[in-house]
Amino acid sequence: MEEADARRRKASLKVRICRLKIKMGRRLKRLRRHLQLSFSAARGCLSRKVAGKLKVWKWGVKVEETAVISLPPLFG
Repeated sequence: MEEADARRRKASLKVRICRLKIKMGRRLKRLRRHLQLSFSAARGCLSRKVAGKLKVWKWGVKVEETAVISLPPLFG
């Protein structure tokens, strides 16, 4: 009888360990997804900022070019 009880305990222990592994795997999966989303959001925000800075810089260059062209010649 005792041997049969010991076998049952081992089986139930295996089931518990298996469930625990599944639970940990799910948590790791959720954590990985969360990190990927946060990094992609940060990357998107950074790229938007860089694109905005480039637009401002291009606009400044165009304004400077038109300002140089519209200046009267000094030696004429």
